[in-house]
Amino acid sequence: MSSGKILIGLLAGLTTGLTLGILFAPDKGSKTRKKISSKTEDIAGDIKHKFNQLVDGVTHQFSSAAEKAAEKTADIAESARTKAESARSNMASSSR
Repeated sequence: MSSGKILIGLLAGLTTGLTLGILFAPDKGSKTRKKISSKTEDIAGDIKHKFNQLVDGVTHQFSSAAEKAAEKTADIAESARTKAESARSNMASSSR
């Protein structure tokens, strides 16, 4: 499951939970608001943590892809140098 779908599901669950909590709250409004505020802070912290994990994962994948691309570029450049040297050597041998 993708991280985007997890985040959307988490937000949908948060919204549903808060709505039901308000509708069925047995406490006074001020207590309910404090509970909602506390829960919202907890959930916001969880979302921030998940988002940071997502960013770290994307950063890692990007870095890994960049390293592989750099290695491949170096391999291609080395191959081109080798072929150019071989062609020069063959041309020098042919002209003698």
